[in-house]
Amino acid sequence: MIVVEIPGKPVSWKRPGRRGSRYYDSQLNEKNLIRWHYKMAAEGILSLSEPLSVDIQYHISPPISLSLIKRLKLIGSFHSKKPDVDNLTKIIFDALNGLAWKDDAQIAFLSASKIYAEEEKTVLTIKTFGHENHE
Repeated sequence: MIVVEIPGKPVSWKRPGRRGSRYYDSQLNEKNLIRWHYKMAAEGILSLSEPLSVDIQYHISPPISLSLIKRLKLIGSFHSKKPDVDNLTKIIFDALNGLAWKDDAQIAFLSASKIYAEEEKTVLTIKTFGHENHE
């Protein structure tokens, strides 16, 4: 099992930009940050080739426009506003394709949730099916 904690506000995937006839990745810094945190957590385990289970928890702080009491009441409950959970997940998959797994088609089980929390971060848990050597 590999657990990766990425501090900071979860980032949503954006389409590649275009300058003239060339495309560019406007989220290269965010993807590099995700890759760096994965490398630190994986301790040399790169490109798993087994079927995988991936759990992603997005911790998002409550809006500052709410009173402190309302903000505290939201902590731990599900977040059901923008950004969409699928767009949050796409950037993780893009960043880790070829690094954490050979291809994201290996992901046989995916669980992703957005919850209100005091500290913004993304917690990614990767497990292999049927192989104890990575657990």
